[in-house]
Amino acid sequence: MEKKKISVILLSLSLITLFFPPIIISIAGFGLVIPIGEIFLYLSVAFRIKFNARIKIDRVLLLYGLYIYFSFFSLINSISVSRFVIGFQWYVTGFVALALVARATQNKKEILLLVRSFYLGIILLALQVIANTLFVNGGRFLVGNKIQLSIGGSNFLATFFLFLIPLGFNYFLEKKRIRYFAIFTLAMVGLVYTASRSALLIAIGYILIKIILVLFSRHISVPRKIQSLLTVSVLIGLVSWSIKDFILEQFSYGRFDDLSEQGNLLSRVQVFEVYWEKFISHPILGNGYLNVEDDQVFLMAHNWPLQFLADGGFLSTLLIIGVVFYLVWTAYNTARNMNDRAELDVEIKRFPVGYFEGLILFLVHGFFEPNFNSKLGLIIVFSGYGLTKLIKNMEVESNEKNNDLFPRL
Repeated sequence: MEKKKISVILLSLSLITLFFPPIIISIAGFGLVIPIGEIFLYLSVAFRIKFNARIKIDRVLLLYGLYIYFSFFSLINSISVSRFVIGFQWYVTGFVALALVARATQNKKEILLLVRSFYLGIILLALQVIANTLFVNGGRFLVGNKIQLSIGGSNFLATFFLFLIPLGFNYFLEKKRIRYFAIFTLAMVGLVYTASRSALLIAIGYILIKIILVLFSRHISVPRKIQSLLTVSVLIGLVSWSIKDFILEQFSYGRFDDLSEQGNLLSRVQVFEVYWEKFISHPILGNGYLNVEDDQVFLMAHNWPLQFLADGGFLSTLLIIGVVFYLVWTAYNTARNMNDRAELDVEIKRFPVGYFEGLILFLVHGFFEPNFNSKLGLIIVFSGYGLTKLIKNMEVESNEKNNDLFPRL
């Protein structure tokens, strides 16, 4: 087997096992937590370094590297060095994923393997959530006992399904295959079973907008629109039927009554105020990774811009906003140029579209949940960007470029 292929296989295993429960080894009374996905990630890095594989620096990698460099000086204001080290390791792992995936391969079969590994990892997360709901909670929504896995809580888990839903939806609209139906179904059921209201409302809004764009698209014939609408209606109907009892149970508990007065939202506003005050107190260097506290309790911002501002200061936040801009811009440009790539497998061809839409949903959800400022969030965002770059750089040129934001179906 070629040495480069081994690195790609290790990277594929990293994406597949990313959400697996970590291995915990007890040493002298302390628990050593070893994430399985990261083991394969760093093995892939070691393999590339050993065989002198070159990694090209692009704008996103450069800006993100500068962010890590400048935000590191926030250590000066850190209360807890151990929390700072944990946060620093998160961002370094994101950097590794970004550098590795974006230059992993130019082989179509290997890119397809990585694309499938990307969404398979999130599918396996959905199966964990579904199994926990059915076999631990008895298939019911239990107040005060929402889904909690070893890698995170319900709202945090829900954010990753916002990447999988657009992928499955776009794949299914392009090719009416059972496996694409299964991807979308598992993503929606997994999201609903997390009982995350913000993620569910974002997902519903996305589906409605997507349907409207299809109906008013000038690039789709009327018979094709009718076919797509009927197919999507059946798809959504089957998904809704499978989760109706769980949703109705949440309504019975009043979880969707006057959302502006819900305790979760009010508590988040209070956290936002704390984070803004902490940013004002150290606007240049920030308070250090994961070092914002209130009444001796460390807090997460539940809002990615505020988290970056308070953690690393104003300059570092400008750099990360530049990173986000290039992520969105690259995904957008790659997505709109995919229509004429008829030679590509549908899963490669539609991945940039699904990633672009998923990234937007992820960032919107990040205004209410700490998703982007987490290790798993960084790995998923930058791995998806890396795959988009691989697809963009494939040595196949199109004769025409379609400027429609959402591709015809």
